[in-house]
Amino acid sequence: METVQSLDMFDTIVTRDVFKPSDIFYFVGKNLQKSGILNVDPTTFQRLRIEAERLARKTSKYEDVTFNEIYDTLASILNLSEDLIESLKETEVLLEKEALVPISENLGKISENTILISDIYFDGKTIADFLRNVGVTTYKELFVSSEYRKTKSSGRLYELITQKYHVERHTGDNEKSDFEVPQRMGIPARLYKKSWPSRYENAIYANKRLPYELRSVLAGTMKAARLSKHYENECLQTIHEVATNVIGPFLFFYVYWVLESASKLGLGRLYFFAREGQILKSIADVLTEPLNMKIETRYLYVSRRALFLPSLINESDIDEMLKLLESPNLKHGLVELGVLEANDHIFNMDSLRRRILEMSEQKRSVLLGYLKQEGFAPDLKIGVVDIGWKGRLQLCLSKVLDYGGLYNSIYGIIGFYVGISPTTAAPVYRSDKRMRFFSDKCWHLLGDYTPLYETFAAATHGLTVGYKNENGKFVPIFKDKKNVELLKWGLRTQQNSIKHFVGLFVKNISKYDVKLTHFQEIAETLLNLFLRSPTKKEALTYGKVVHRSDVGENEPRCIAAPSKPSDVIRHLFQIRSKGFLTPKVNPFWIEGTAFASLPYYSAKFFLSLLYLRRFVRKFKMTIFKK
Repeated sequence: METVQSLDMFDTIVTRDVFKPSDIFYFVGKNLQKSGILNVDPTTFQRLRIEAERLARKTSKYEDVTFNEIYDTLASILNLSEDLIESLKETEVLLEKEALVPISENLGKISENTILISDIYFDGKTIADFLRNVGVTTYKELFVSSEYRKTKSSGRLYELITQKYHVERHTGDNEKSDFEVPQRMGIPARLYKKSWPSRYENAIYANKRLPYELRSVLAGTMKAARLSKHYENECLQTIHEVATNVIGPFLFFYVYWVLESASKLGLGRLYFFAREGQILKSIADVLTEPLNMKIETRYLYVSRRALFLPSLINESDIDEMLKLLESPNLKHGLVELGVLEANDHIFNMDSLRRRILEMSEQKRSVLLGYLKQEGFAPDLKIGVVDIGWKGRLQLCLSKVLDYGGLYNSIYGIIGFYVGISPTTAAPVYRSDKRMRFFSDKCWHLLGDYTPLYETFAAATHGLTVGYKNENGKFVPIFKDKKNVELLKWGLRTQQNSIKHFVGLFVKNISKYDVKLTHFQEIAETLLNLFLRSPTKKEALTYGKVVHRSDVGENEPRCIAAPSKPSDVIRHLFQIRSKGFLTPKVNPFWIEGTAFASLPYYSAKFFLSLLYLRRFVRKFKMTIFKK
């Protein structure tokens, strides 16, 4: 007897790009109604299609039913002609085929020594066609329950197979039919759980405030994008899963909102600020054509260090800058901006002001050359795109443009941001405007986690520190040409997985004709789960990222390094003792450190107490102010 491996098909070899198998029936109904084939609304068709299958199974003398038997029952319910039923069947088969996405991890396990098994109403010829469409052509044999009239769940399909083959191991996603039943029959089995919906996918689909079409296609696309790529490296796999389930959907809806808002405002061009703008522009470029958003996008190499000095136009600007840098350390701030070297001394404030003024004039001249080269003009209605957090880059840019005669005095610049700090935002310059994706009410989901958002949108190149004229072309000067640390961590994987999700979602919203709404609610749902309740793998993977929050990026610190449980608990409650006079734990992301260092429920408990303590403190402050 020949020895073989066996694999289940649905949610083991392939998955659908909608959340539930029965969701396909809704979109079959929508397609039929839209094309004028059947005058029944999609919800009713879905309900009747499910009912037809239930009745067909109830009246059948066999363990499984066929696709034709289901549609014969549906024909009786709707009183439809044979020709019309054929059109309905063709539509469902086509949509089912187009919905299937290969599961990368298991696709490579199929060989000439593999049999494929499925409890499904489609016949073997149709299933073989589905498999060819996702690139599966080589396998030993295909066993489909509707043809043999025996199912995996009863065990009789396995009995039939074991008469012909010795099954070394069966792999599938169904706990009963793919695991318990074969094991009970002496067939070694592996339960494949990775195709089970993730907590993020479940959260989207379970949110009944979202339109049904949107939550089905979004959750389904998240699952399909997650499963259609696989990495053996655990860190890269975690990055991929977070990128397809959290970062990709969040950045998609943010960029879609930016483009939609820019179109309504009649903007001719959007400049995406480095470095977060690198991935944001990539997403925008994917969206503009298929979604018919006619707006030009450009990438602008800027940074606080590159724009701050050139924006100092006069003595009062310099005085304001010096005042701003006084805390915590004036010299440190001047060194970060490149005004002083580390071994320089401040002897005379007047000479320091003159030096700053000379440097700002010199740097402003080169910067204006770069900005003219990049197409800035006083008659152009433009927007700039960043993630946040104070709007100072926009302020500096507007001041330089105004000085150089490139500022649109009527419309100014429209700035688009994920969020702007409600307490420390920079002033808005002249005719400028700032638009926020998240309102100030959501600042709690932003302000405490800015290093993570900057990691989500990190670029492959280093910090822009200035500009130079190279053979008549102005080019940026980088502190480091490549973002070496994050590239080693897995930045390429994160960017590729974000773009993979975006490409698949754009295709699906077009295919299923889904209207996009509830941008902020969707993003908030996913971000809240990740930021405030990460899994241990997520906490360890993103916690080890090194972040530099200073202007010159000279002060590295892990976002959330794991620590001794006792140190984490002391930090959470700010306990000081002789052995703990200074903080041993100082994370940017306290939840990350907690979940990386403590057992799951302990982390949840101590963080709940921390949130309660913060709420009480905030409530007391509110009462005190009143």
